[in-house]
Amino acid sequence: MGSLAEFLRKYSRLILFLILFFISIWMMILQNRFQQVVIFNFIRRIEWGALSQISAFRAYFYLNLHNKSLAEENARLRNQLAHEKYKLYVGGRIHKDTILRQVYTYYPAEVINITTNKQNNYMTLNIGSIQGAKPDMGVVTGEGIAGIVKMVSPHYSVALILLHSKARIPARLLRSSHFGTLEWRGGPSDRILLNYIPSHVNYKPGDTVVVSSLSSVFPQGFPVGTVVDGTRNSEEGYLTITIKPFVDFHRIRHVYLIDFSDREELKKIESESGFYE
Repeated sequence: MGSLAEFLRKYSRLILFLILFFISIWMMILQNRFQQVVIFNFIRRIEWGALSQISAFRAYFYLNLHNKSLAEENARLRNQLAHEKYKLYVGGRIHKDTILRQVYTYYPAEVINITTNKQNNYMTLNIGSIQGAKPDMGVVTGEGIAGIVKMVSPHYSVALILLHSKARIPARLLRSSHFGTLEWRGGPSDRILLNYIPSHVNYKPGDTVVVSSLSSVFPQGFPVGTVVDGTRNSEEGYLTITIKPFVDFHRIRHVYLIDFSDREELKKIESESGFYE
């Protein structure tokens, strides 16, 4: 109580001045229409500004939920695409009714970590075995292929991306259908190589490169990138073509994991045949 009394005694004149000042301002506003309008507009501007900030915060907060919902919807639509299915043979012939069997299934996921500045680069995804993730599943975006899953835990998975020294994915020139193997030997993250293209093949910058039908990881025809330039190796008789991938690994966030349901059957018969050893 003594400190409060001391405070009031010390600042009593200032407190009295402020009270009288605000009373006079309030009386002036009540008696003057112009001041009322000015004060009202000022308060409304503050209110609108606050509401705009709150609205922007809410929009940002719900953006991630919206993107997740959109990714799930895109996965459902991709699962329904006819070119992701094979015709089913029944009784030694194809039925006229175009019976289709689903062989590729898409699972939406989000990138939570990624490297791009190493010789071997990886990404971590927020989807694991509980959600259906498995090793050797392809990873793609809406633009093109991104990588291949290598390790899976119950809630997370790790995939090597195209910017990896051991990434070997069969791909072909869309215009000529000649195929080779994708490879990254380091350097810029927006350049990869397409090797073992026959030296007589004509190409030009801007040509599209897609996954070839030799892949059991990605659906054939899935986009990879565009041709930048190329060099001919006269000794080996092959072309090495530089590709700019469609996927920007510095901005990648939402992806899809692709499950090829016949992968194990395909691996088994190729292993047992001994033709590829």
